[in-house]
Amino acid sequence: MKVGEEEVSAGLGKAVMACGISYAPILLALGGVTAYLTLIPRAGGNLPFVLTLMYGLLAYFAIAAGIKTLLEIANNNADVIKGNPQLPAP
Repeated sequence: MKVGEEEVSAGLGKAVMACGISYAPILLALGGVTAYLTLIPRAGGNLPFVLTLMYGLLAYFAIAAGIKTLLEIANNNADVIKGNPQLPAP
């Protein structure tokens, strides 16, 4: 069976929005703290461990959001192919 392009793009939009909403607070917070630690010069000491930890956490959550998006798209497409489209959550 073929999946129509409208169904795929609607599923893609829903998946990206759902993952974006759920991961936005942590990604924005980590991004802001990382940008602050990277761009603002520090008169005191050097924070290489903290900065590396922040980069790692930011990368982890960005990759997790991308994987979750792809899995939601695949799940939605599988349901559409089977003829059981999921209703959006209220």
